[in-house]
Amino acid sequence: MASMKAISGLSMIAIVENLKSKIQNSRTRQKRGRLVRHYFLISLVLISGGLITSGLSELYFRYRESAADLVRLQQEITSISV
Repeated sequence: MASMKAISGLSMIAIVENLKSKIQNSRTRQKRGRLVRHYFLISLVLISGGLITSGLSELYFRYRESAADLVRLQQEITSISV
């Protein structure tokens, strides 16, 4: 009977230690997951901002180029008709 209590006590200690290690592992995973998510969001915002800025500046300069081309075309048409 005494040996049974010793085995039972050892198995309880092993179970408690196992649970402690699982809790610690889940905490480190959560911290690592939060950190990865944080850097992913920062990268996503910076890359998206750069792409949007690039696209908007491209639209602006193409519009100015098209407007200048239209003025040039209108001047050619008026010079030919005169």
